[in-house]
Amino acid sequence: MRFKTQGRVVSALGRISFLFLLLFAITAELAAATIQPDRIICRDDLPFSKREDLAAKLRLITGWSNLSFDERGVLRFDSRRAQGGSKTARDLLQQVQDGRNIIIIENASDRQDVVFSRVVPAQWKHHAANTPPAFVVLIDFADFDHLLGDPAALRSFDVAWGLMHELDHVVNDSQDPLDIAGVGDCEKRINSMRVELSLPIRAGYYFTYFPDAQESGFKTRFVRLAFEQRDPATTKPHRYWVMWDATLVGGLEMKQVASRQ
Repeated sequence: MRFKTQGRVVSALGRISFLFLLLFAITAELAAATIQPDRIICRDDLPFSKREDLAAKLRLITGWSNLSFDERGVLRFDSRRAQGGSKTARDLLQQVQDGRNIIIIENASDRQDVVFSRVVPAQWKHHAANTPPAFVVLIDFADFDHLLGDPAALRSFDVAWGLMHELDHVVNDSQDPLDIAGVGDCEKRINSMRVELSLPIRAGYYFTYFPDAQESGFKTRFVRLAFEQRDPATTKPHRYWVMWDATLVGGLEMKQVASRQ
């Protein structure tokens, strides 16, 4: 009886030790998964409502339902959990997360030098040899509030798509087209994301004047941006439009409008 009892005690201690080690390993794995470097960060002056709106739209694009900005404005996501969404979009955000670049999101609402969004290099106040490169993504949230058009096209062109476009510039050093033909290498990758989400693709990079808007006597100057999607049954392309008043959004003086239809 004595030997059997000791055997049971030793066996029980072994099981407890094994369970403790297993629990420790799982806890360590979860902790490692949640610790991410700060790569995409909102400026302090970006309102909470705009952060939430941007995060909600990014969740739709990526399929990461847990994507959010934390209390410090840092973008967080669990790359192991995706439901639907665009794999190409997830890959782009993961590249940012795994890279050295720091991305700062700044509220550029109502700035005349920003049409929807753009990215500029940043400079550190206290530069050191090991300081990572930094970029500021300027988003004019007010510009997106002026958009009109087909619902399908509007889903393909919002603040989250603007951010993804600028992130591709940083990660892939991609360029926008110099002429009105085509969309450029950057927007080609963004279009791949739209295809994965069954959304219309951007048919051109530069917007054009709405018919007769250029010659109109009114102060408004309506422009439009074309999107296309093929009907799966007939394979015929459907054209969708996003429109806005360029006198409110800007871009006319910056030559971002195509000179012809």
